[in-house]
Amino acid sequence: MQVEIEKLLRSTVDSLGFELWGCEFRTRGSGDSLLCLYIDNPNGITSENCTMIARQVRAVLAVESSLGDKVALEVSSPGIQRRLYCLDHYQRYVGHRIKLCLMRAKNNQRRFEAEIKQVDIKTETIVLQVAGDDLWTLVLRDIEKANLLIEY
Repeated sequence: MQVEIEKLLRSTVDSLGFELWGCEFRTRGSGDSLLCLYIDNPNGITSENCTMIARQVRAVLAVESSLGDKVALEVSSPGIQRRLYCLDHYQRYVGHRIKLCLMRAKNNQRRFEAEIKQVDIKTETIVLQVAGDDLWTLVLRDIEKANLLIEY
């Protein structure tokens, strides 16, 4: 369902001059569903931008999906330590460090930091430099979660 909702909302967000960076469904402590949208723009994101996008997305959900008002909505910037969702995101940040968690351990590690060295869109692989000179090639589906690391 998340893929369909993301497709539906991407065109709405794009038409307003923003990029839909990512989309996540979460469950709140009360058991209610929460749809989190992360939007981006080269000029930055303001609270007014988030309010405008939320208003438009709420209208689209009411008309085009069964979610309607069954889900709470949160719209925000992906932030400086943004999560990477797709190969395009990894491609944009070649040369940057990330913190990631794998679905299954590789070399007895599930959580580690690495530098993105290369991305191959065709094979859906990402080459990472882990510790020292170790290069690991991972398939995107093997990554549970990855966030940009900003070193101060």
